[in-house]
Amino acid sequence: DAVGRHLGAPDTNAIATERFMLDQMATVPIKADVLIAPHHGADNGSSTVFIKAVQPQKVIFSAGHKHRHPRNVTALRYLNGHGLTLGDLFRTDRGDNEGNDEWGPLGTSSDKSGDDDIDILITKTGTLQVAYRADWPRPPSHFS
Repeated sequence: DAVGRHLGAPDTNAIATERFMLDQMATVPIKADVLIAPHHGADNGSSTVFIKAVQPQKVIFSAGHKHRHPRNVTALRYLNGHGLTLGDLFRTDRGDNEGNDEWGPLGTSSDKSGDDDIDILITKTGTLQVAYRADWPRPPSHFS
C-alpha cells in the first residue's frame, strides 16, 4: 500500500516509499519483470521515475470495490513511454465499475471476490507468463 507521490504533483516527483527504494537501488536493485502497482493503482502511487527504474514487463493492480482503483491516470503512466501495452496490465477486480476516473471498468459494481485471480509463471528457461486464471488455455499443472 505504498505511497509514491503527492496528489497533484508532477508525475516525476517520487516521495515516501518509492523515493526510498529509488535512493537505495544502487545496493538493492528494484528492476522487476512483474510489478504489483503501488497503492493499488491510486493516483498517489507509481511515479514515472519509479516505473522507469523498475522496468516492469507486466503490472498487476491489486484493486477492489469502493476505492476507485486503479485510476485511469495511473494506468496511463504505465502505458506512456514504458513499453507496456493494455495486454500487460492486469487488475484483480475486472468486473468493477466505479466511475470515469477508474481505469478499465469492465462490468457492474457487483464484482464478486475471488473471480479475477492472476497467475504468474516463470518457467525454468526464464519465460514469463502472466494471465487471469480463467483465461489460461490450459492451466499449468501446479495451478490445478
